[in-house]
Amino acid sequence: PDPPVTSGRISRCRMRLLRVLLLCGCLLASEAEETAVERKAEKLLQRALQITKGRGGEAAVGFGCGFAAGFACKQVQAMATKAVFAAGILTAGAYYKGYLKDEQLDQFKSKVEGAVEDATAMLPRFLKLADIDGDDKITAADGKMALSKVAPFAQKHAGFSGGLAGGLLAGYQIG
Repeated sequence: PDPPVTSGRISRCRMRLLRVLLLCGCLLASEAEETAVERKAEKLLQRALQITKGRGGEAAVGFGCGFAAGFACKQVQAMATKAVFAAGILTAGAYYKGYLKDEQLDQFKSKVEGAVEDATAMLPRFLKLADIDGDDKITAADGKMALSKVAPFAQKHAGFSGGLAGGLLAGYQIG
């Protein structure tokens, strides 16, 4: 039998994946040239400023966007967790009642292990995206470089950035 997975190992994997996702998100959101997404964001922020006459329009739009993203992330996380637990309980129940045989469980186990190996094989590609300075390691320097790309937008639209961060936290907490 395989050794049990420890919670420390899971949390390290989650933290690594979170770092990769954050760095990739920073890279995708912060190209040096103005992209169509940035032009749309600028247009949306300008419209919010006109509607509110400069009184917190950017912060309100940022909070709304952040809240929606945080709420959606929490809902997807909860749904995935429930699906995994439900599948485990249903599989255990089916095995207990005799609907599943040992051979079928072994086949299922090998399929799950294959899927995990495929997902693990994709990780280096994402790590390569997050390695901004090209030294084959994800370090604090990569994070600083990613933040330096995002900083001009964040400085130009401080209200939006603050609202986005607050909205993300609130949406994730409430979700």
